[in-house]
Amino acid sequence: MGAARDDVQPPAGDAQDESDVLRKRREIREHVYELVPSIGTRWRWYDIPYRFSRWCHSSKRQRFVPWPVRRYLERLVNFVIPFHEYARAKATPLDDPWDNLHVPGEEQIRQGGIWVAEFFPPSQYSALERALRANGWDRDRLFLRENLSNADHVSLARRRGQFSWIQLGSVVSPNSGLLVPDGWRESLPVEFSLVEITALQVGPSLTVVVAFFRLTDTGQNSLNSVWHAQHEPTFTWRGARRPSVENRSFAALRATQNERKRLHDLGRKWLSERCAGFFATTTDGQPVVDFTLFETFDPELQEAPHSLRAPLRALGMEGDPFRIFLSPAIPGCVFAPVQEIRDSEVLRNCWGVVGKYERVDQLNDQPGYGPRPRSASTFAAMFDDAIRSFILYTAGARYLRELRASYTNAQDSARELHASYRISSLKKLRRELLSPGLDLAPVARDLCAVWDKRWQQFIGIEVVGQAGPAYKGSAGIGKFSLIDNLGENVRSGFEELVADDAAYRDVLLTVATLGSSAESSRVGKIALWVALVSLAVAAITFLFADMGDNTIWTNFVKWIR
Repeated sequence: MGAARDDVQPPAGDAQDESDVLRKRREIREHVYELVPSIGTRWRWYDIPYRFSRWCHSSKRQRFVPWPVRRYLERLVNFVIPFHEYARAKATPLDDPWDNLHVPGEEQIRQGGIWVAEFFPPSQYSALERALRANGWDRDRLFLRENLSNADHVSLARRRGQFSWIQLGSVVSPNSGLLVPDGWRESLPVEFSLVEITALQVGPSLTVVVAFFRLTDTGQNSLNSVWHAQHEPTFTWRGARRPSVENRSFAALRATQNERKRLHDLGRKWLSERCAGFFATTTDGQPVVDFTLFETFDPELQEAPHSLRAPLRALGMEGDPFRIFLSPAIPGCVFAPVQEIRDSEVLRNCWGVVGKYERVDQLNDQPGYGPRPRSASTFAAMFDDAIRSFILYTAGARYLRELRASYTNAQDSARELHASYRISSLKKLRRELLSPGLDLAPVARDLCAVWDKRWQQFIGIEVVGQAGPAYKGSAGIGKFSLIDNLGENVRSGFEELVADDAAYRDVLLTVATLGSSAESSRVGKIALWVALVSLAVAAITFLFADMGDNTIWTNFVKWIR
């Protein structure tokens, strides 16, 4: 662990003189270089292969060292350099603001809940029906007041093609103090206190299941603990490949985002084990939205100060750099998308609903949620309906993205899979055409209808994008509806995908037909040769058949003579 230095302080802010910042940065680097000199200048263990390689690459000795040997020496040098980088990362002072993550001590966060969405198109409906009949969420509710099971409710809604939310059940831990009269009790992860599962029937073809996970005190504070923890540089072995080294700043970023992702994956895993659908088969899993409250920072009214920019990135909650997304259904909060374009980020397929605790508490004094002060999980329950509607739209956009990716993969591998006609290729082709054929057209029709005005007044949510606090008054950033923007992208995307699917199917069916004809011709030729061989065998057998004292062949030979 590096030692702290009194003469180096983190940057005071954007107004700090640039030359002073560069001077401090240079002083820190010089101090680290004194502690850990450059590789090849000492006799540490990793200096030896570095010096030997440099000696072999000198102009006088290259003619005596074959180039394959020099190439392996270069690989060895690349392998040992990370050990030197790791030594320097450990020697960096803890108060270095460039290589450490400094989270303001007064800033604390609390998470209240997580929402996970799953899609069940026609090809997944049988799996949904089996899961609903097996998981037992409605057993106590059936005993109390209902005559129809969850599977019956969903089946009836699909036949009617309704747009309606269906309460599938509530799950609580056996030792939980929560009173849920018709809840199903089973062991939950220690981070979850209650799981509420609802379903939305979108037309006759699509059922959307949303699970809301209320967090315990452990779950509410787990991300904050990792965020404020002191993280050390990491050294990751990768077999024979060059090891990976990260300084304290990137180690803290990765650890914090991994903790947030861990909570997301707990919810994804729980839902997948009990009710797996389309998203459970994808690489990034189900879409997720989580709810977080800051102690002092207000993302709606304040531009993030310099001291909080890196910590916000570590959380994956820096959001859009130019605009914020607000909804009147959740006063005091902003919707923060995850920046998936960065390879260093580990978070995928998720949004955050973020606000300042004090302001959210002032703007949302709704009856029925107990006395103040309310916990973050109480506010998450308060906003359950609004966030459930929001995740429906983001999941619809994600569904289109995953379909587009699967079609791209299918088109890229079509030549390799279907270049020759075989029975195995025909089976693959049948599987490839069956699920998209069942899902694409009806789901495209029904999912696009979610953006119709007549349905938005019942199941919709208004989310407006506008200039962030740092860009208020900017002429280049105007207001727009995030939901309508998603709707336009989904409609145009499905139109393109349906057209591409039709063209792709025509090509595959044509190839399959031609392949079948070629295979029939080949089989016919083989059958003809088999018939000729059979005829020759029969003729030879007939010639040598014993028909009394002599065979036909012996009589023929005698006649020739």
